[in-house]
Amino acid sequence: MIARVAIHLPVSLWLEQDSSLTPFECNFRHRRLRVHAPSQSGFDIRADEHGHFNVNELLMQLRPVAHPKVYDRVKMNGQFVKHADLLEIDFVADSFFRNAGGPEDPAPSEIEPVVRNIVARLRYTTGSPTFREFELAQTFWITRYMDDNGNELTEQPGLVRAHVHAPFEFTFSGLDDHSWEASRILDFSFEPQAWERLYLDAHFLLPEVGPALTLALAAVETAADQLIRDNLAGKQDEAESLIKRRRLAQRLDEVARQLIGQSLKDDAELWNWFNRLRLARNASSHAGSPMLDGEVINRLAAFDIIAASERILQWIQQFLLPEHRTHRDSALPQWQFRSPVIESKPAE
Repeated sequence: MIARVAIHLPVSLWLEQDSSLTPFECNFRHRRLRVHAPSQSGFDIRADEHGHFNVNELLMQLRPVAHPKVYDRVKMNGQFVKHADLLEIDFVADSFFRNAGGPEDPAPSEIEPVVRNIVARLRYTTGSPTFREFELAQTFWITRYMDDNGNELTEQPGLVRAHVHAPFEFTFSGLDDHSWEASRILDFSFEPQAWERLYLDAHFLLPEVGPALTLALAAVETAADQLIRDNLAGKQDEAESLIKRRRLAQRLDEVARQLIGQSLKDDAELWNWFNRLRLARNASSHAGSPMLDGEVINRLAAFDIIAASERILQWIQQFLLPEHRTHRDSALPQWQFRSPVIESKPAE
């Protein structure tokens, strides 16, 4: 039996028009796998005129199209190209647990590292900055059960033939009257603070946990250095000497207490978040994997750490000169979300 996992790639690859890439088979954690070459799907799920989503349409859309669209404006190796936005991986076994309401087989926790590994192989062999590893929670994917020949199974009471996963994760930025006014009063000499840029870029890099943590720590370090320079105005050599000779933790503790009479360590919660950020970043840089308390840091844990670093930045900037503080609008908009999801039989 086959459990075919079909994943919509957030960023497409481009293939030669006549490409015929051969699947390969391998074993991973006692599972037999068959990895198909990326292909073009009919994926085009969107809300209808009432704002409803029909997730079952994924069953029809997340499969290779019979006649891929070819783009006759671009050539690769002398051939026109077609895009590939679908990755299919077969888990092969004698049988799978398919009881309705029961756990998925294979489990998402088994599928995730396989997908990340295959995507990483493709990214680093092609040298593509934009084709990045991602988490399953960030995209649409399904598991479809088939017989040994790859044929759809017939319907049987109490047994499922597929599992559908639709994340409905949206990325957007809001602009209200207050933020517009805060932007309007800036003039064309405006430049973001270095640490502001680093902090936002840290969030942008997720789910690349290691690089994101590195930028978040760099944001804290840059702001801490500015604190020293601002509070030793006219004493540039002394400021640069302190920055050069003291580790970041010392700058936020001993040096800060010397200059402003306070230490980040006075706030035990913020100091703990700083140490978590520092240790996680160091593990990523020196050991190659972002670890904390013996566990690999996933995207959600990294998000929490990076979000906490903003509170550290807020603590620092209260001791900066006004011209070196954040441009962030302090009045945040209030959000509410509602999006109906329906289930109906997909069109044949």
